[in-house]
Amino acid sequence: MFFNSVDIGIDLGTANLLVYIKGKGIVFNEPSVVAINRSKNKILAVGNEARDMIGKVPESISVIRPLKEGVIANYTVTQKMLEFVVERVAGKSFFSKPRIMVCIPTGITSVEKRAVLEAAMQAGASKTYLIEEPLAAALGAGLDISVPSGSMVIDIGGGTTDIAILSLGGVVVDSSIRVGGDAFDEAIVRYVKKVYNVLIGEPTAEKIKMNVATVLSNGKCTDMEVQGRDLIAGRPTTIKVTSADARAALREPVYSIIGTIRGVLEKSGVNPGDVKGLGISGQMHGLVLLDENGEPLGRSLLWCGGRTQRECDEITQAVGEKRLIEIAANPALTGFTAGKILWVRRHQPELFARARHALLPKDYVRYRLTGVLAQEISDASGTNLLDVPARRWSKEIMDKLGLSLSLLPPLVESCEAAGAITPEAAELTGLRAGTVVAGGAGDNMAAAIGTGVAESGRAFTTIGTSGVVFAHSDTVRIDPEGRVHTFCAAVPGAYTNMSCTLAAGLSLKWYRDQFCQAEREAAAQMGVDPYELMNREAAQSPIGANRLLFLPYLMGERSPLLDANARGAFIGLSAIHTRRDLLRAVMEGVIYSQRQNLDILRGMGVKPASMLACGGGARSPFWRQMMADVLGLPVQTVQVPESPALGAAILAGVAAGVYPDVPSASAALVRPGEALLPDAERSAAYEPYYRLYESLYPALKPACGRLAAL
Repeated sequence: MFFNSVDIGIDLGTANLLVYIKGKGIVFNEPSVVAINRSKNKILAVGNEARDMIGKVPESISVIRPLKEGVIANYTVTQKMLEFVVERVAGKSFFSKPRIMVCIPTGITSVEKRAVLEAAMQAGASKTYLIEEPLAAALGAGLDISVPSGSMVIDIGGGTTDIAILSLGGVVVDSSIRVGGDAFDEAIVRYVKKVYNVLIGEPTAEKIKMNVATVLSNGKCTDMEVQGRDLIAGRPTTIKVTSADARAALREPVYSIIGTIRGVLEKSGVNPGDVKGLGISGQMHGLVLLDENGEPLGRSLLWCGGRTQRECDEITQAVGEKRLIEIAANPALTGFTAGKILWVRRHQPELFARARHALLPKDYVRYRLTGVLAQEISDASGTNLLDVPARRWSKEIMDKLGLSLSLLPPLVESCEAAGAITPEAAELTGLRAGTVVAGGAGDNMAAAIGTGVAESGRAFTTIGTSGVVFAHSDTVRIDPEGRVHTFCAAVPGAYTNMSCTLAAGLSLKWYRDQFCQAEREAAAQMGVDPYELMNREAAQSPIGANRLLFLPYLMGERSPLLDANARGAFIGLSAIHTRRDLLRAVMEGVIYSQRQNLDILRGMGVKPASMLACGGGARSPFWRQMMADVLGLPVQTVQVPESPALGAAILAGVAAGVYPDVPSASAALVRPGEALLPDAERSAAYEPYYRLYESLYPALKPACGRLAAL
């Protein structure tokens, strides 16, 4: 921390203060509470330690919550809190001050914005930036908000609820109300006082909210004993509070949020009565555990978590490496669901003992909409628990892992009607009760349908944060080495072969953020995307980037290396190279990784005649032409850039009976864009560089392993 600058993200919440440091992740997530010695004007504690002091300190010490309803209520204390936390997580350096980005509610005033900016600067920031909370939430969830397709974000915080529809990189329609978790607690306190003549504190109300509260008539049905003060007798007493009590208490604030959601929908012009069916697409491989009442047992474990290597080794040993790939069509990987279930069993045994159902994230969303427990098959094939060739849960794997099949819900095909919108969900969402909800699909399977990849011989590639090569097959094809994935397709009876490069678009973003400040500033002045200027720069370097190669392993690598220790590298760097050479090498390295995975698919008998392109990288004609030349295939875009959303809509149309089957619906709705053809001369020029590229990592792997062990 002596000379290096630090980038910090802060969610300055009413209830919690969350701090993220680039490269380290979340480093602070504790209550927005400060304990101050008033006589010395000195901070004694912040966060959990300060919260634990509430009601237990002498008059000389004040325990303060400096934020109210999402904004600064006590400027001085907020500034001291930020200074305390920033120094704690980033250190204090005379030579370097951090850049700080702070999340703010959409509805705050210019005066409130200025207070946030000044508080962060006084806390030690070199520069401070503000970002609206729905926009930050969308980016954190991996939504591509740059495309012309609306995404609604509902962010319920401690003091405010922000609702926004995002498109083309910004907020289209938004609303913010000062109702959140704190209002829920206050509503529970008022209800208990009114109905039971008992006064409880906010910590007790918080426990009621977390343990027994529900807003659905068919939700939780439980109770808990709480202590408070009898307002008539004036002495401590114990009462039993039920889920029905909590539902009645929360009615007013919840309906305030629902009314705001409906208002935003009305502003957007969407007519719920026109919706024939609902399709859902979402990130794969996650885990949501439910109890016997269908309530979640804690937070979802997401695909990107890498904590389960020990459990993956356990799976491989229990089932056998070869046998696992034969059944599940994939090796045990840290992102997959099976390892997460075993991790919970090992590290949270009490929680696991209460688990009755295991769902993937999008299937949990559908369950809340329909009340039907079901697991969609394309997503299920990424769990390591499905017999992929047979399209059914594997009793053999579950038995060898000591898991009960009862944990896994019934399977449905992607285009099958998996349920219908319940009256309760209709009331909450504004959708029509009885609207058909399709099984849906994992994000890449839905993207395939949305790009027209619904028949053999068709494939697509996407360059987003990660890079995917995805091909459709009418028969199951499994790589015995597990270098690429085999999943069930969103088309009944069909399969997909897929690779995943972890740092595709991420590599170019990394280069932009670290080395392209001039292009970013120039782009801001010109009103263009900085990537456009970067494309122009890269085009001035020749094929092969003046004999420079880049390995895009900035996050380890999945396909085809399956090596978490893999690291990126520039190979061939010399004094002749310029920034434009490095930039072109990065772009070429990403495409070489796509080519390497495509070659594996070709060796399995999957030989697409052309390639459809989607994702942020597809918007670059320069990068698409490079892809066509390196892959040796025509590369074509599609007119709807948000292909997973279109794919989910197509699946809903089939489930609702609007279309007879997925291939015909995809053919009717997907509109291909321009096609770029490979140039034979350029393809030949790229070939020796690609062959050298694919030979490099085997030679570097021992060094990467030793480096990781240091």
